[in-house]
Amino acid sequence: MIEEDVRAYANLIWKVNNMTRQKLFSYTIKYFNLNNRSVHPNGKGLYSGKGCAIGKHIKDKQLCSKLDTIICSGLTESDIYRRLPTNLQKLGQDFLIDIQMLHDNRDNWTISGLSRSGIRKSVLIAQEYNLICPNFKVNAKK
Repeated sequence: MIEEDVRAYANLIWKVNNMTRQKLFSYTIKYFNLNNRSVHPNGKGLYSGKGCAIGKHIKDKQLCSKLDTIICSGLTESDIYRRLPTNLQKLGQDFLIDIQMLHDNRDNWTISGLSRSGIRKSVLIAQEYNLICPNFKVNAKK
């Protein structure tokens, strides 16, 4: 059993350390919907919640809680960006900002996934960063 735990942990570390733009983009699009995003009532994302596109990929949950206390406008602030783990920083601040904006904007989501405006935004992100867009299932229900 210990050997299985070590293997599982090593696999987790590999996944975290080998984050790519494509993986983060695809995960964000496939995982989130209107109801499972961690967003403060003021509209800003919460890094510490399970529903944060960026925070979900930060292993140090104490760091996520610290990031929540910094009053700013998200990843556009260098104070937030420079505290991120290297595996996320290597994706680039502009890319992470685009993912965060996609995630945080309520208009981009329906109860079942991306809205039409979210799909349009996702296509623009894919074009900007040379990513592959998944097949989208459009559901206009809010």
